[in-house]
Amino acid sequence: MPEGAVKNIIAQSEQAGYKPIFAQEFEWFNFIKGDINASQNSFKEMTPITSGMFGYSILRMSDNYGFFRDLLAMLEQFGIPLEGLHTETGPGVMEAAIQCSNALEAADRATLFKSAVKEIGKKHGIVASFMAKQTKELPGCSGHVHQSLWDLKKKKIYFMMPTIS
Repeated sequence: MPEGAVKNIIAQSEQAGYKPIFAQEFEWFNFIKGDINASQNSFKEMTPITSGMFGYSILRMSDNYGFFRDLLAMLEQFGIPLEGLHTETGPGVMEAAIQCSNALEAADRATLFKSAVKEIGKKHGIVASFMAKQTKELPGCSGHVHQSLWDLKKKKIYFMMPTIS
């Protein structure tokens, strides 16, 4: 959605007495770069950076410490605070939850987050893919948007929408 449309929706919400608050969660696949067969666009032969079907592991990420250290440093420079970063179910799958903010800032954070993951991954020889389903044999991944409406002073919540995938 273009920035002007988001600003218009925010203005309409505030005129009605509401402050929209949003946050995103992203799941994505990570593969060792040298395994890509670019001539055949083959994702089946790529090696994930973590093995197994272990969700919610912080320890498994330590095998790729340099990647995550640099990613967290860049996210801090971009002003993108995370509530969590861990493995998700599936080989090479990670999940990050970005802290909530106003709607426009949340949209900017989402765009910068995906760019940072891909840029830092490339620096470390990792291909980061946000494609929903890599193969039929493994689980897919997704992104979620959390949204709520508060009063203008953020003292009272009027509406909270469950996660949308």
